[in-house]
Amino acid sequence: MSDDRANRSAKAGAVVVCRVCDLPEPLMTAEDHHRKPRAFGGTDDPENRLWLCASCHKRIHRVQGLLVHNKPSEAYDLCDQIFPEAPSKRGRLWAFANEAAKAEVLAKESFNAHRDHVRVSLDVDITVWETLKAAAKEQKTSAKELAVRILGESVKQRGNN
Repeated sequence: MSDDRANRSAKAGAVVVCRVCDLPEPLMTAEDHHRKPRAFGGTDDPENRLWLCASCHKRIHRVQGLLVHNKPSEAYDLCDQIFPEAPSKRGRLWAFANEAAKAEVLAKESFNAHRDHVRVSLDVDITVWETLKAAAKEQKTSAKELAVRILGESVKQRGNN
């Protein structure tokens, strides 16, 4: 049993309040949400964590997904559908989803900015591929590695012209 689960078991009767919908949730079934997800650089510090009911936790990540895919009007419409008569709940859902979406977008941009390799797919004539494979075998390398080397040399030559 994880430490977190053991701690929850020790507090079996404890109840927390969902930070989005304000409804009580037993600690045993409450979900621990990271405002800035750990996958995108968030920490386990208490100020980065919220107790949520399972429904609101799913809602946050659903709205986050729409925001990350640049669909803010759909995201807001979803918040409005979920909490049509509760602007404060809708506002918290919107705010928490935005925090997570911003962290995800920044992490992905940072990752892409530091990438030094890109996967490329090329259609190659079968005779060219067979020639490449034969040359790779002679050089005791893979056809893929030889193709990458040839492509890199070609790019460098174009840059020198």
